[in-house]
Amino acid sequence: MVKDEITFPDFQKLDLRVGEVVEAEKVVESKHLIRMTVDLGSDYGVRTIFAGVADWYTPTQLTGKKFVFVANLEPKKMPSFAKATADERSESQGMMCAADVGNKAVLIPVGKKIPKGAIVR
Repeated sequence: MVKDEITFPDFQKLDLRVGEVVEAEKVVESKHLIRMTVDLGSDYGVRTIFAGVADWYTPTQLTGKKFVFVANLEPKKMPSFAKATADERSESQGMMCAADVGNKAVLIPVGKKIPKGAIVR
């Protein structure tokens, strides 16, 4: 499916960054969600990001690895069951990038030598 064309200035608004998954856990009440603590480097710091990849990946497979994230996406409130505690981590503060291959999310790993927070152009 081809999506609508966007202007170059709109594309420039996206801030794609390398982030390291510091911690990941399955959201028990959801079939698909994994809650991650992601270090996006000095500009964005540590963020909570939810990804619907639990059908294909375990938290252990994500922890300690680097991936590409949309760092400046408007935070999205998650269902109340996704909260870690009553006062924290109830919104996703970015988005993990993945390839869609035959209705399967395939994560795109980033090499160890690329630093957290590196800009993806």
